[in-house]
Amino acid sequence: MANKDNIAFLSKYQMRVLYYKCKEGATHEEIATYLGRDVNTVQYHMTKIYAELEIKKAGKSKEEMESELKNEICPIIREMFSTYDDVKIWAPVIKDRLQEEKEDPGEDMDEPEIIQPPPPGRRRINWRLIIGFMVVGVLAIFFWISYPSIFAMFATEEIIDPKDGMVLVQVPAGEFEMGSSRAEDPQASEEELPQHIVYLDSYWIDKTEVSNAQYAMCVADAGACTKPVNNSSKTRGSYYDNSQYADYPVIFVSWSQAAAYCEWADRRLPTEAEWEKAARGPDGRIYPWGSSFDGTLANYCDVNCQADWKDSRFDDGYGDTAPVGEYPDGASMYGVLDVAGNVYEWVADWFEPYNRGRQTNPTGPVSGLEKIMRGGSWGDDPDHIRSAIRSRINADSWLDSLGFRCAR
Repeated sequence: MANKDNIAFLSKYQMRVLYYKCKEGATHEEIATYLGRDVNTVQYHMTKIYAELEIKKAGKSKEEMESELKNEICPIIREMFSTYDDVKIWAPVIKDRLQEEKEDPGEDMDEPEIIQPPPPGRRRINWRLIIGFMVVGVLAIFFWISYPSIFAMFATEEIIDPKDGMVLVQVPAGEFEMGSSRAEDPQASEEELPQHIVYLDSYWIDKTEVSNAQYAMCVADAGACTKPVNNSSKTRGSYYDNSQYADYPVIFVSWSQAAAYCEWADRRLPTEAEWEKAARGPDGRIYPWGSSFDGTLANYCDVNCQADWKDSRFDDGYGDTAPVGEYPDGASMYGVLDVAGNVYEWVADWFEPYNRGRQTNPTGPVSGLEKIMRGGSWGDDPDHIRSAIRSRINADSWLDSLGFRCAR
């Protein structure tokens, strides 16, 4: 149920967006025209409105959220405002507003103390202030080195790409340890060794995997993309062109199909290094959320899986793919979702073994025999959805457990 009480806390701009949405049934494009803003801004504020009114929650379909807005919130908005002029004079409630002082500044005031300035050329040194700044600086450096994830969370930003509506997350520039050390991760495979230092410039990466609906936009755009090789999924006879699975990751696409989509969206496939840093951060997490496995935070081979290695301790309700972004608590430190399980993801690089040398913005070899997929899938056990695991595969291959995301 929507939280109707939170209507009072919407900002002026959000209330104007909501007025046109509810009162006149305007589309995002029409609202943008009315308010003199771009569609991207309107979409951003609609997302904030859904969050503030507690309409957007895990497990809800798009239709359910739209129904709550239409049937629970919009009647209140139409009753509150008869015309747009009523909206313009509306003032939101400010949460946690400080109480204004009510004292009369003209009463009970002592005469100000007159302090003689020091003689010319002499300044009193405030050692306490200097020492305080030094302590804060030392602590900041300590936390920067020991807990880089804290600073990364504050630095994370998001934008929405108007081309396909994808949310992109910014990953800040810096170093991270790529690959695995068997001393820290006994499950590390030979392809993950040796662990080495990589520096990456700042970049943007898709928050979720590309969905069926988003991929279909590219197919419909004068054939910029070709349809997936197969319309089904592991347990569903109709998948890609079935609206019930519009928000599920596209599968059965080759490397070239994935690259074509990213080019159409004015983005590109992420490099292997970019993908891994977005998944595990600079502090070498084994899984996106940390170094301990939690079966409630990803879509993997649990009790619903048909494989012999299924993990019967957990039940996520999915026999194969799950909707993109279904596990928000399993996000990486940058807020990137679905980088553990659900589907494998194509990356840009050709496969080659790691070397020990420090690298800067690596893009892999210029040619090769096999491409790389990362992230594990709904059909894998916990050891195979770790952030450092990498698998080689022919570029022309396609699987019911392989999709992709883009970067720029």
